[in-house]
Amino acid sequence: MKRLLPIGYLLLVTVVSMPLHGSGDNADAAITLSFKTGAVVQATTYTLGDVADIETDVEQRRQLQGLPLGLAPRPGQQAHVRRIDVDRQIARHFPALVASLRWRGETRTRIRATGVPYATAAAVQQAQTHLEDWLRPRFPTAVVTPVRAQTQSLLVPAGALEVRPRLSTAVRLAQRICVWVDIFVDANRFQTLPVWFAVQAPAPVLTARRGLPARHTPTAGDLRAEVIDLATLRGQPLVPAALPALRLKRALQKGSVLLQDHLEPVPAVSRGQLITVYARQGSVAIKVQGKARADGHIAESIAVENPASGASYNAVVIDKGIARVN
Repeated sequence: MKRLLPIGYLLLVTVVSMPLHGSGDNADAAITLSFKTGAVVQATTYTLGDVADIETDVEQRRQLQGLPLGLAPRPGQQAHVRRIDVDRQIARHFPALVASLRWRGETRTRIRATGVPYATAAAVQQAQTHLEDWLRPRFPTAVVTPVRAQTQSLLVPAGALEVRPRLSTAVRLAQRICVWVDIFVDANRFQTLPVWFAVQAPAPVLTARRGLPARHTPTAGDLRAEVIDLATLRGQPLVPAALPALRLKRALQKGSVLLQDHLEPVPAVSRGQLITVYARQGSVAIKVQGKARADGHIAESIAVENPASGASYNAVVIDKGIARVN
């Protein structure tokens, strides 16, 4: 007699014999993430492996552990990382894994950055060398000294450290000069330190033997050479070997250093000077004397006074002590 099998047994056999959905070799393994408690980082950036435990197969865990999440806080400071921040990065770098992603535990975690100590003595020395290199071709006698002990210990992120000293674009010789030192870690600027130096630059200059009036053209007898600290000046002095035929813009007191800014070119015609004035009426050329009422360089128009009548007229300076009425 033929025996019939129960319907339930047939259903069970059918279900067991079918392959499980998604159990093929190409299916993604499930990914479970959970935030670590109080993650600590030393580098300038942090990854998913720094802040979360990852449960998945070996290859996916390796990829996800190295996923960059952002810049770490400064050493000694803290920041928070949220699930949404992690999800966004995974979707950006591994979009195929989003459907397999599961979270467990807290919705955010806190990361704290530590660092490695860095003594700034080397940075101060590099700053001094940078300043000396700038001064040497301009002021060969300059002497540079750190203003005070500026060595300190900083906490910097772990990574490739680089020190780059620089001067302000508006730097000039002064008794105090600051060198800015940029500290980079892994090519990212971490901090900028100001390093101050005292500067002395002794050199010979020209000083006035006596008070000199404005518009006076200094001569060797008006001046004497003295050695002073150029860093105390607010301008570029004339060196004793170079005394051009220029005149003073304003009066110079006794003992004052003669600077380039104190001088100006001597005009072809000076105010109050009697000059020769040429004029033409038709074919007749006229030559008269006139008194210049203003300084004038060649090709400039100035007012000229008739000494006899006091009347004024304009004339163009054409040479030293000579003007012409057009």
